Amino acid sequence: MPLNNSLTGTIPSELGQLSLLSSITLVGGVFKGGLLRGTIPSELGLLTNLKSVYIQAHRLTGTIPEEITQNKTELELFAITRNLLTGTLPTNLVDSPKLQNIQFHGNRMNGTIPELYGQFTNLDNLELNQNQFTGTIPDNFYDLPLLVQLSLNNNNLHGSISTHISRLTDIKIIEMGDNKLTGTIPSTLYTMPNLSVVRIAGNELTGTLSEDIAMLNETLQIFIAHSNDLSGTFPLEAFESIEKLRELELHNTKLVGNMSQALCDTPMRNLTAPKTVQCENLCCDIQM
Repeated sequence: MPLNNSLTGTIPSELGQLSLLSSITLVGGVFKGGLLRGTIPSELGLLTNLKSVYIQAHRLTGTIPEEITQNKTELELFAITRNLLTGTLPTNLVDSPKLQNIQFHGNRMNGTIPELYGQFTNLDNLELNQNQFTGTIPDNFYDLPLLVQLSLNNNNLHGSISTHISRLTDIKIIEMGDNKLTGTIPSTLYTMPNLSVVRIAGNELTGTLSEDIAMLNETLQIFIAHSNDLSGTFPLEAFESIEKLRELELHNTKLVGNMSQALCDTPMRNLTAPKTVQCENLCCDIQM
């Protein structure tokens, strides 16, 4: 039995008495006009039949009660997004064997990302972006067998992007922008068979862009790597070979070379280049 509402006020603790409840959906903000405040009642932990929790765009504060993520063997979706939650990530979610989708984006959560999160066996979507997480990306993240989307952007993560990222053979979306990541773009990134979106802008990445990016010519649609310390020659022929490419943003880097009219004539929504890349007929946006 799902619960859909756009309540104002607080989440009533009496919901925990609805023992047959299988789904909680509380969508607020601009979507349905409701704005819940206060904290998440621990009484919701009594709902042992929950399959999905989706609470979006309210003004909930406090931490995620341990009870709500404990002993949830049927749980498939757990998403509490665009609120004001603080505290660390709940680790007992790894005891939910059917969990496929975790979303905590748009809160104020902190701490490090637990290595336990690399132990999910059915997880295909993990969105931890727009929080205040610190530390490094756990290396065992790259062993999540079914992961399709990994969103870690807009945090305070440091360290490098591991060469082991290529183990994510099903992944389509990688978002790690606006952190403090260093090192180079691993060459193994270009061997990933389903990769369509890469967002790594706003870090401290160095090194060059390899011509090997052309290996993604059948899948890559979005490549956003601006505002890094990338240098070397702009791999023009590689990008020209990627027929599905519709966004390419490389401004605020140190790349040099040329941008051709042929690349500019592709049906792209966004195309930016650093000022050190010469653009034929000013076909693209040149930015600092």
